[in-house]
Amino acid sequence: MGDSFDLRNITKFNGTKFQLWKFQMLAVFETCGCKEIVKGSLVRPAEDDPIHTNWVSKNAKAKCILASSMEFAQLEYLISCQTANEMWQKLSNIYEQRSAANKSILLSRFYECRMGANETVMQHVSKIENLARQLNDVGEALSDIAINTKILMTLPERFNPLVTAWDSVLVENQTRANLIERVIKEEQRLTVTDAKAEALVTTSTGKRGDKFKIITEIENSVLNADIKNSWLLDSGASRHMSFQRNWFSDFVEISESVCLGDNSVCEVKGRGIIYFIYNINTIYIVFIL
Repeated sequence: MGDSFDLRNITKFNGTKFQLWKFQMLAVFETCGCKEIVKGSLVRPAEDDPIHTNWVSKNAKAKCILASSMEFAQLEYLISCQTANEMWQKLSNIYEQRSAANKSILLSRFYECRMGANETVMQHVSKIENLARQLNDVGEALSDIAINTKILMTLPERFNPLVTAWDSVLVENQTRANLIERVIKEEQRLTVTDAKAEALVTTSTGKRGDKFKIITEIENSVLNADIKNSWLLDSGASRHMSFQRNWFSDFVEISESVCLGDNSVCEVKGRGIIYFIYNINTIYIVFIL
């Protein structure tokens, strides 16, 4: 690791967004090998200790980085500090305000947080995670379950199928990374969904071997469809069948067979969830099959 570090790319702290600046600085200190000194886990050794000179050098480097990464108005508070750790602790005490009042404000912001109309999923998740980090910094740590639940419960209604499906995910797989991945994929899927998606409607004569029709929301006529794009449905069935593997989410491979209404047998290769969106007078309804 080199002895010099380019400070030109460091955003100077101006008294706002302390958590983001703190995250940036910890990354810089770790890169420069000064993090333990700044955090106070490596205290100043005795003068006759072999590592004393190295500690003094790293402490001076950390102080220089801190002083160069702040506006003068913020640096005023630190001119009496002798070590990088003293500077760091003083900044934390001033801007993190470890008080009951601040905890209440942060908790209120966390519970009232909602996804903005123009926000992306990632922006919304980052906002929640940032509030959680601030709460952790003031001694009010939130569990991963609480944060994940907050993310799910503040998503728009169009994400309801994903919220429902998340309950069926194995507990050990309900990680933040897994949740974020699924939410982003769902957002992408919703973005590219055709506003005039086809809806599946069945017609029945009440007899075995009923014929089924695929009807669009515009036309009330039967369309000819290749068998690969056909569905096998029953108004009283607990499961429906499709030949399209790429339509499935949460797909689990199985090896079974199903007897159909005309006494033919269909091999089953797996089961999963398929989402459909149906537009009724500009109102989008999501179906899960």
